Amino acid sequence: MPFIVDGNNLLGLRPEVLAKEPGIRGRLVKQLAAFAREKRTSVVVVFDGEPEEDGLRSDMTLGRLRVLFSGRKSDADRRILQLLDEARDPSAYSIVTSDRLLGDRARQRRARCVTAIKFRRSLEELAPAGGTDDAPLSADQIADWQSWFESHEQ
Repeated sequence: MPFIVDGNNLLGLRPEVLAKEPGIRGRLVKQLAAFAREKRTSVVVVFDGEPEEDGLRSDMTLGRLRVLFSGRKSDADRRILQLLDEARDPSAYSIVTSDRLLGDRARQRRARCVTAIKFRRSLEELAPAGGTDDAPLSADQIADWQSWFESHEQ
């Protein structure tokens, strides 16, 4: 089942967000790419605003992960609902958010909802605390990164 993730809502569960730690969105993107690869599903993460760090762009794909930003004139909630409205079968999607209003609106469109806390636990099971970013990349990870770089060559 594909997932649409309310990125800022999921990040709000992390203590480093309170400190505005640089690179936090980029690290979440890496975790979500690993999740999508491991679970063999697609994931769309939607962040509020504009990209500001880590080479993230307003609409980019990394393997089975798509990263979107709402832009300045909208917000992630509206963009997520728009994605559901454009979907052939909204009931095929799980929305990751703890935002009650967004969850209600997604369920009205027949999508399923997963709380950000529950989803965060799934991410942490894949990469337990204390894990290292220096671990060698798997063949799938290398292919994902190659795909990303090829799509962004200028």
